[in-house]
Amino acid sequence: MSSISGVETGTPDELFRPLSPEQAALLELNPHPVLVLDAQFRIRFVNAASVAYGNVDRTTLIGRNVWDRYPELRDSLFSRAYEAVLREGTAQTFEDRDLSKERWQSIYAYPADGGVIAILKDVTEQRRSQRALLASEQALARAQELAAIGSFAYSQHDGLQLSAEAYRLLGIDPVTNAQPLDVVRSRIFRPHRDALTAALMRTREGGDIRQLVQFERFSDGQTVMFDVLIRVGRSEAGQWAQLYGTVQDVTARVLADEALRRSEETLRLAQEAANIGSFDRDLRSRRTVWSDQLLRIVGLDPATADLTRIDRDPEMNFVHPEDRPLLRQTMQRAITTGEKQVVRHRIVRKDGELRHMLGSAMMVRDAAGAPARVVGTAIDITEQVAADEQRQ
Repeated sequence: MSSISGVETGTPDELFRPLSPEQAALLELNPHPVLVLDAQFRIRFVNAASVAYGNVDRTTLIGRNVWDRYPELRDSLFSRAYEAVLREGTAQTFEDRDLSKERWQSIYAYPADGGVIAILKDVTEQRRSQRALLASEQALARAQELAAIGSFAYSQHDGLQLSAEAYRLLGIDPVTNAQPLDVVRSRIFRPHRDALTAALMRTREGGDIRQLVQFERFSDGQTVMFDVLIRVGRSEAGQWAQLYGTVQDVTARVLADEALRRSEETLRLAQEAANIGSFDRDLRSRRTVWSDQLLRIVGLDPATADLTRIDRDPEMNFVHPEDRPLLRQTMQRAITTGEKQVVRHRIVRKDGELRHMLGSAMMVRDAAGAPARVVGTAIDITEQVAADEQRQ
């Protein structure tokens, strides 16, 4: 008796029998490589696909022991699977990676005529595509994690599907606490949820919805703000059947915007109380922005004033004609010296009233150290000037 790894494989003097022409013709039709072994693992047949796949001479294979011909396959997945086929009389399926040729192959081996028939399929392209897809998914997951952006998809057939980052953002454990769409929607602040639902009903197939929503996170009950982008696909009946999009945590940005709004509101109230206006001139674009209080000081309504006219319309120059050279010199000194400049001058309001002002200007540099802006203030000191004149 001969054996490999202790498996009985038949008598050494057992007569070798190649396949009959009829059997060979049938297996020759298989487009995949086919290998036929007897109980002693001698090669009874290989089809033309096997010859091409292995780049071998068929006449040198028939009758040879497969492990003598391919000693590197002894005690391998191949030998263990083929032995199991003979020992158990059941089919075996396995995959192997041929490192010498950088290819993957799937093998199906089953018992037949006292031996083994093995059919090999080259699955290299399939495995490469799977590996490329996995690498792409991993890169996408990493990018989503870095940007705090999750993705999702919903269909009536598959339900709600979330990326790993979307699970994290929503505070959901995908293993122990996966949630259906209705439960996730219930965590959205009611007015935002109603607005989102209304938008979904209005949007046609292929349309996009973008909305800021307030959400109660599952894991800790914290309120977070999400920027949600949804693309809608509808069924033939007109109902939305497919949704896919992204969700980004913008809580920090929303809080920063709110803090900035409050700060600007505080500054506005302070400027109104002290009758102080401010300006900001971009030296590159040559555009100037005035605060609401500065607009009021010169007699304009902030709600209706056209700020685009500040730098191009002579009528928006409210500086007294006699003081304009002095003001230009002051601005230039602020730029060339980089030091704060203070100047007293007069303005003529839109209604013709003469007012006295105390102005300041200071140059601001950009990150590279180049002059970028001139910012300053303008204080209405008309009453103070009048009081000084009375004392004199």
